[in-house]
Amino acid sequence: MLEKVHVWKNGGLAISREECVALRELLSANKLNHLDLSDVGLENEGLRLLAEGLACSSSLTDGVLDLSHNDIGDTGLQALASSLASSGKVRELRFLATILVTKAWRRWLIC
Repeated sequence: MLEKVHVWKNGGLAISREECVALRELLSANKLNHLDLSDVGLENEGLRLLAEGLACSSSLTDGVLDLSHNDIGDTGLQALASSLASSGKVRELRFLATILVTKAWRRWLIC
């Protein structure tokens, strides 16, 4: 079983929908404690798919999710906030230099 995954994208290409679906399956099949998705071009749809995987898996329980250096908007963060509110799994979220364009994020931080 995998415990730590670091996704690296070459040449500034954004992570594809198919790759996000594969990561969602990886979350379901393994008990990861660290998922590093920093600087992979993750956007709303990809984060929504990953949030679905987090909601129905034991991955990242008391673990780390690094979303630094991505461009995540309102719908992606709403999906993540919903997943984390129902599961309470992630101990640490990293958003270094991530563009957070959202009202939902501020609401989630206040809760």
